[in-house]
Amino acid sequence: MLQSYSPQLDLRTDAAEVAVRLQSIQSFVASAHELRATVRNSSPAQLQIHAKKIIALIEIARGTLTRVGVKLHTFTSCPPSVSAHKEAYFDLLRALKAARHELDDPNLRREC
Repeated sequence: MLQSYSPQLDLRTDAAEVAVRLQSIQSFVASAHELRATVRNSSPAQLQIHAKKIIALIEIARGTLTRVGVKLHTFTSCPPSVSAHKEAYFDLLRALKAARHELDDPNLRREC
């Protein structure tokens, strides 16, 4: 797993920009790392406030990878050119899973 500094996002102001960046394969990895850092470092109150935005951003990430042909299963291989993208996506899912007890909405908790 790539360990690098990823600044925390302010989802009140940065969500739309992150959504655009997650749609681009060129900026995907950095944006996924920023979102992962935000999920990991957010307070329970922040997670509750921004839960739907976080889920929507993860869905955008999933769509981007699916669009470029990445099979989103841990047991499938992928071309080296997108392996970092797939790893960043699964890191993001693991961060969300770790924070699922903080999600107030039962429907969101179930999705994790």
